[in-house]
Amino acid sequence: MKRTILLLLIILFIGCKKENDVPAQKATSKTFFDFDEIEYYKVDISAAEIEKLTMPPPAAGKSVTDAKNELLKNYLLFGYPEKINETEINSFFKSFKNHKIEIDKKYFAVLKSKIFTEKNCNYDQDLIPAIAPIYKDFFIFKKEHKIIGLIKLNSTGPFMHIVIGTKKDARCLGQSNEIEYLEKILKTKLD
Repeated sequence: MKRTILLLLIILFIGCKKENDVPAQKATSKTFFDFDEIEYYKVDISAAEIEKLTMPPPAAGKSVTDAKNELLKNYLLFGYPEKINETEINSFFKSFKNHKIEIDKKYFAVLKSKIFTEKNCNYDQDLIPAIAPIYKDFFIFKKEHKIIGLIKLNSTGPFMHIVIGTKKDARCLGQSNEIEYLEKILKTKLD
């Protein structure tokens, strides 16, 4: 009987020791990007200017202005860029420096945990809007001064967004007053 109890204690001790030796699995982050810097750009463009962008250029040949307008049209109206190209993104947003806001780091914890993170949707995100989105609001995410992500928001009409540079599920971005919170952060920078 003593041997049985001793044997059971040894087995329990070895079993507990092995369980404690297993390294803890690192919790995977649901945040879209591991950033240390966010820049916000607002493209201030009228409906008439957008309409001009959608018109075909004159047949005489493409100019530098036509190429810039084509790029602007792609950023505002379509899912462009499809992937992060730091040189191109920097070049594109250089012309909007006067509409640039650097988001204060004091907001990063909430932005990482509540807004720019995977979550369950409270509503159906697969609805197709009746009007085409116009993406005028851009958030550029950086890590050590290198662009790692871009979020485009449609602030006119029904809310829509495009997230570039992450494999996380971003369908549910913009629910539960998230856009109002972002507007509040941006308003504090504008005042």
